[in-house]
Amino acid sequence: MLAPWRSVAYLAARLPLPAVGALLVLLTAGGGWTIALAVPILLAYLTAATFAAPFERRLVTILDRPPIPPARPQLKTVAHAAIGLVAAPFECLFLAGWSLGGLALVLSPALLGEGPVAAGVVTVDTAAEAWIAVPVGIVILAVGTYATVGLATVHAFLARELLSPTDGELQHQVTELTSSRLRLIDAFDVERRRIERDLHDGAQQQLVNLAMTLDLARIELEGSDTEAERLVDQAHRQATSTMRELRDLIHGIHPPVLADRGLPGAIEALADRSPLPIHHTTALPHRLPESIETTAYFVLAEALANAAKHSRAEQVELSVQLEDRTLTLEVSDDGRGGARPKSGLAGLGDRVAAVGGRLTLSSPTGGPTIIRAEIPCP
Repeated sequence: MLAPWRSVAYLAARLPLPAVGALLVLLTAGGGWTIALAVPILLAYLTAATFAAPFERRLVTILDRPPIPPARPQLKTVAHAAIGLVAAPFECLFLAGWSLGGLALVLSPALLGEGPVAAGVVTVDTAAEAWIAVPVGIVILAVGTYATVGLATVHAFLARELLSPTDGELQHQVTELTSSRLRLIDAFDVERRRIERDLHDGAQQQLVNLAMTLDLARIELEGSDTEAERLVDQAHRQATSTMRELRDLIHGIHPPVLADRGLPGAIEALADRSPLPIHHTTALPHRLPESIETTAYFVLAEALANAAKHSRAEQVELSVQLEDRTLTLEVSDDGRGGARPKSGLAGLGDRVAAVGGRLTLSSPTGGPTIIRAEIPCP
């Protein structure tokens, strides 16, 4: 159940605009020349309430509910404003009668010394009436508290029904978010390729030149049995090791084999590098979009790496198929099972979801472990 203070805060935050609008309309609609102002004031209120709809959508968070999604102004928005205008006078009377009347009755023994205590239609004149009024006031405050909860719930329901976007708007927002997410993925892949190219053409070539220079120096110092020869030999080994690490880093950023030979060639390269025997079947009639190929490659690479590190498997089965515009990847091993979606697999799940697919993991204790990804292809 809602906390009463949340309901009171919600009503107090949303009530001022319709209350002022209702007051102005009532004052100008009383007759005479002022009635000519009623229609412009009504239109001004409806316009102001329509512009305040985004604030109204966020107000429901006071009730510990999710905010209402944004939507363009429409007839439902005007209807919500009109309902608020009509209900505002009655809500003000209820809130004032509940809070001020209830407090007046509860405090009537203390206030009676200054004269009769008026609490709405009730007037307390004597001390006996005052002490009777105290429990009545407590009951009024308690009942009114729950009434504010119901009133706030009704307003929140009306706001969600009348201020929410239409099904067409929601579909448009989903389509736009999906397109935006794919654009971000494509931009990220372009940046990965740029970094890979810069490392390959820059740092890696400089390391190659350094290794060649050190190799020449080592030849010149060969047989001298000096400290310089040992230092040059050590530097050459370090440069060679750094080149290997840099090649692995470049391959992890964006494997050149994926760009050159597509996903089938990249799968063969993964199988050749894997310490476990890989039995793979690939059924791809044509090249796939670059973002799909990149996502599929990293799913397979991470799945094979996990199998090699943690599964204690003896072999791995890998299947890649394209059917009905859906790319299906499946990696299974005969290891001990018990795998959990930790950071690596969770990150892959996010990447697959980013291109509209889904990743599932089945790994009962004792095996087998099966990682399956389904990615829609345009």
